[in-house]
Amino acid sequence: MKILPLVFQSILSVALLGHARAAMYQNDFSTTGFTTENDSGDWTVSAGAYQDVYTGNNTVSSASVEIVGVNGTSFTMSSQFTINSYNPGTTSSASTLGFGLMGADSDFGGGSSGTAYYLADFGYAYGTSASTKGGLRILALGDASGFTSTATSNNFDGNTANLAVTEDETYTLKLTGTYNGSGHLELSFGLFDSTGTTQFGSSATAIDTTPLLGTHFGYRNRTASNSSSATNLNASFDNFSVATIPEPSTVVLSSIVMLGFLIFGRRRMS
Repeated sequence: MKILPLVFQSILSVALLGHARAAMYQNDFSTTGFTTENDSGDWTVSAGAYQDVYTGNNTVSSASVEIVGVNGTSFTMSSQFTINSYNPGTTSSASTLGFGLMGADSDFGGGSSGTAYYLADFGYAYGTSASTKGGLRILALGDASGFTSTATSNNFDGNTANLAVTEDETYTLKLTGTYNGSGHLELSFGLFDSTGTTQFGSSATAIDTTPLLGTHFGYRNRTASNSSSATNLNASFDNFSVATIPEPSTVVLSSIVMLGFLIFGRRRMS
């Protein structure tokens, strides 16, 4: 009769193991940054973090790495970030930071021909009249066929005087991509505390019935558009990770195989 508890425990262990995320890429920026860094930002690895310092009016700064094998497999993407300093200039619009993913090229080219990618970003700073303060969004740039953004979160404002977050405090951005039975990609993007356990506000969500197939993942930040003096940002990023999530069918199959081994072994010992 002891075989039943043993079988149950084994199936449970396999199931839990099957739900564990398999890391495709991780970087704690202890020694190196990403493969590609564009010219608009000054990306440096310093004190165990990936620092982005740049100034401009409506200026994009990005850094990316190529990760093969994510497309078609459910995944998570996460990173910590800290705003070290920010000067909004004369802007009244939002400045954003976040992820470029599944990019057709390495610099997330802003929607030009052949540069399709998803943009998931957070409006970390704003001027006095910006309506997107603290906003989370998901966009499909360069190829929006089949794409629908079903929700935009715009309910987090944890600070005053231009910043939606607290300077020198660490936060976590998390994005989950899930492929459903029809092959559609469902995306969810949220803002969390430094540990990634407590969420602020709600998530932005989207769905794409014809998912993008690019292999470039990384950071994509933008300063606000100004009428005169430029916006400047000094931000640090840490613990970047892209990991796949095994499908439920894989967990069930693994459990059945384990059960078979246990029963077969039990019969041989009888």
